[in-house]
Amino acid sequence: MPGASSRSTCWNHTHDAVSILAHVRPSFEREAGQELQALAREHHLFGHLRVMEGSGLCELVLGDEDADRLVASAPFVDLVFVRQWLVSIAQLRALVPGDRVSAIVAALPKQLVFDDLCVDSGDGDEGRRLGRLCRSITEPLRDALADRLVVGSGLRAHVVFTSGDSAYVGYAPVENSSAWPKGIPRLRLPRGAPSRASAKLEEGILWFLGSGAEGELRAGMSAVDLGAAPGGWSWSLTRRGLDVVAVDKAALAPELLASGFVEHVERDAFTFKPGNAVDWCVCDIADKPARVADLMCKWLENRWCRWALFNLKLPMASRYESFVELRERMTSRLGEHVVLRFKQLYHDRAEVTGCAQVLT
Repeated sequence: MPGASSRSTCWNHTHDAVSILAHVRPSFEREAGQELQALAREHHLFGHLRVMEGSGLCELVLGDEDADRLVASAPFVDLVFVRQWLVSIAQLRALVPGDRVSAIVAALPKQLVFDDLCVDSGDGDEGRRLGRLCRSITEPLRDALADRLVVGSGLRAHVVFTSGDSAYVGYAPVENSSAWPKGIPRLRLPRGAPSRASAKLEEGILWFLGSGAEGELRAGMSAVDLGAAPGGWSWSLTRRGLDVVAVDKAALAPELLASGFVEHVERDAFTFKPGNAVDWCVCDIADKPARVADLMCKWLENRWCRWALFNLKLPMASRYESFVELRERMTSRLGEHVVLRFKQLYHDRAEVTGCAQVLT
């Protein structure tokens, strides 16, 4: 990635600070900022955090080469609260409606070429109001950059509007960032799903397994759904052909039971023990996160499952610190025989989703 020598300060409404700009869940700007600051410290870098409450954006101001180096080398997949990131090289202000494209093109260093272009805004209320502007300017901007869009260049140009007359301009490494605008996959709730929780599981599968989902979630496999009612996650698993034991004292959706792929066990999810090991254990229980984390550790330590996908509800106070403590506790307890990853998904709320794989 380009270093300090590639910077351009053209246009008279450009700030002089280079930063890492992150898309996040609105109201989690501070937690994402804490995560970026912790990552910078791991690389012996110091950054100044700018939190834009409710915008779905946060910014960590670093030195030119520091921002490049961090975004190029730190694994994006390890970030939990950050949905997407980019190196911001300019913040354009006082943009003129009829001349936004020229200002943006001028702000991008001429020696840089890009695989693609992404024009978007934050996921907060103001950002959503800017959706039409982002769509309207994308093709004219793409045309203006036509001679600098080169497949295989390794970078993606980014423009992030914060208002009608201001925008961040920068880039991200294609192989070390999200392939989705704002880091949000476009998933539709499948018809017939018992609850919206189905979309959460589908996003988790897409994020953690990607192209490997068909091999690890296929017909004939077995699963246990802890805290299953009303059955959204069980329903998603049966659509893939898995045989599911749904554990919950509450009732399941009648159509789910009629499928023939689900056995309802009316038991407490925290005390249930499977008769035989299963391929998958999934869990979306609204309980204390430490209790759910301990439950998942029990399943993984005893090898009652090969894979686990679960949610941890975060407390309102000290959400980032609480998550870090839980992750460290689980990592220490499970050791090297379990691969453990986390992400705050788009369909999550005040929670994070974890995925664990027991290594053979």
